Amino acid sequence: MTRYILHIGLHKTGTSALQSFFAANRLGLLEAGIDFPLLGRSPIDSQAHRYIASWYRRQDTEYPAGFGEVVKQGFSDAPACVLSCEDFYFFKRGYQVDGLAKVIGSGALVICYLRDPVSHVLSMYKERIKGNLTHSFSQVVEAYRAELEDEASSYSYYSFARNLAQWESRFKLIAAPYRRDGLVADFFERSGLRFPAGYKFEEVRSNASASNASAIVQLAINRSLADGALTQRAWYLLSKRVRLGEENGKVADVEPFARPASVDMTGFIAAFRRVNGPYANYADSSASELLFWDTEHLDHQALTRAALDFYYQ
Repeated sequence: MTRYILHIGLHKTGTSALQSFFAANRLGLLEAGIDFPLLGRSPIDSQAHRYIASWYRRQDTEYPAGFGEVVKQGFSDAPACVLSCEDFYFFKRGYQVDGLAKVIGSGALVICYLRDPVSHVLSMYKERIKGNLTHSFSQVVEAYRAELEDEASSYSYYSFARNLAQWESRFKLIAAPYRRDGLVADFFERSGLRFPAGYKFEEVRSNASASNASAIVQLAINRSLADGALTQRAWYLLSKRVRLGEENGKVADVEPFARPASVDMTGFIAAFRRVNGPYANYADSSASELLFWDTEHLDHQALTRAALDFYYQ
């Protein structure tokens, strides 16, 4: 009988690094009885089991036709199977968790890494900017705070206690503090998995957060797309150059177009503490003010022009 280990996030807690590790070393791990199945992973752009999470969330545009019938047959015949996707954390209905439990069994182990919510909000903001987010950082923080305060809300990302309760009621749950160093070894230890003896593992790269400067450049580009100053094609090509520049240590100068600013996080921290019971201590190290760029008064058009000159010179 297969023993399942379900890794559900959070986002920005080394999830991409873990997924890439298991994907890159799949064959060696499989020889040792640990499967990281191809089933449920997008063949194009993801090492996460996104199709599986989408199936149980009933997002029928996110997985291929006929996938549901395949799911019912199970995911692996190996002694141990690891499934990993941050979108599992978005399960907000009991039937979603119950449906998965019917396939993997109630004896499965669920692991979720958590971190200081203030630094996490900033990491999430910069990650969302990689898409086409145009909101200011203060607006995003306020939206998360309002979610925490709204008792009628069906879901709040930072309600750790409520979001994890349904997993804990059906499986053994390990909620662990995120540590950047030694993440793979920590995961193996907590899950009870063993490295294959003598196997040399392939090193992998993680999805590191963008630098603050690159994030602000991307935010300016997103706003220029939103107000029609850039076409979709121009936005895509320039965004790609910003990412490549970040990887190579080449970032446009943002100081002429933006200024540093402190964002008050006390309201968000207070709301987080009120609703999170045993997880409230994750805010113990949170900063009451966060120094970032002033994203409300950014001269995005001027910065976009400067970025075009810089990345196409």
